[in-house]
Amino acid sequence: MSILLSKERKIKPKESEGYQFFKWFAIGIAISTTNFDAVFLSFAAAKEVGDAVINYFDKIMLLAVNVLFFVLPIVLPLALYLIFPKFAGRILEKINRVVLKYNRYILFLMFVIFGIYFLSKGLGFFS
Repeated sequence: MSILLSKERKIKPKESEGYQFFKWFAIGIAISTTNFDAVFLSFAAAKEVGDAVINYFDKIMLLAVNVLFFVLPIVLPLALYLIFPKFAGRILEKINRVVLKYNRYILFLMFVIFGIYFLSKGLGFFS
């Protein structure tokens, strides 16, 4: 709880580095591969889709959506940089500032939402 009340720290971007896109893309892939909770949720969703009694085309579409949401944190900035490099730099800089300023609140809210959901599923409130 002390992290929610700690003071914000200022992070200044280095002017001389420029766009080191591929370096940060590789770091993003490494972070995503070590994001075990997302991997487990993605595998669980894929298992549920595989076991579902639906047609083959629907299964492929649901699995594609699952993979898309799993890789979206990497693919979205990459697509923005490849399609609109100048626009992406401005937009992603603003998003970065907001996320760095409010990241602890965003994570806290996400954990509370997932905690309530998993607790309710485990205790059978909504079944």
